[in-house]
Amino acid sequence: MTDKDLAAAVALRELLFRHPEIPLLLFPCPELWLLGFPRPLLSRNLYEELGMSEVAGRIADFIVRVIKEESPEGVIVVGVKGSPTCATETTAIGALEMEVQGVIEEFRRLDKLERIELSREISQKFRREAQPGTLTGILWERFEATFMEFDKDNPEGASRYSSLCWESKAFPAEECFPV
Repeated sequence: MTDKDLAAAVALRELLFRHPEIPLLLFPCPELWLLGFPRPLLSRNLYEELGMSEVAGRIADFIVRVIKEESPEGVIVVGVKGSPTCATETTAIGALEMEVQGVIEEFRRLDKLERIELSREISQKFRREAQPGTLTGILWERFEATFMEFDKDNPEGASRYSSLCWESKAFPAEECFPV
């Protein structure tokens, strides 16, 4: 976990603890489900080549079932900006010159600092594109929800903005979390 990942996790956790009235549904990380841990940073199209659409579809089936059974008043889907699977509006696209399975195997042999450095190198080969991640795109098609993109580069801003929307009782909050 990088310092940026930790700061984002802390900001999101603090936001959720300030609003215990909001029920949460946590679901498995599609990227970890597909590749296991540790996993390299890959783009949306590379994950899709490895079978992400099927994995994301199974997770979406679970989410839709829980929403139908629980019938919540509103649904907010929180995604991570740039995520190949969970981004709500900006995902990572790109390819590697090297063979993906080789990258995955190499990544598993590295220690934490080497994995972080390799992830930085790999991410330089990707570009941001205005489209949802694989899982979020499926969810968009299956039910009505507010989609919020959490920016790990600005976790305090994302958390503060989200908190203001929830505190104003704008739930569901299309005007607070425009997509």
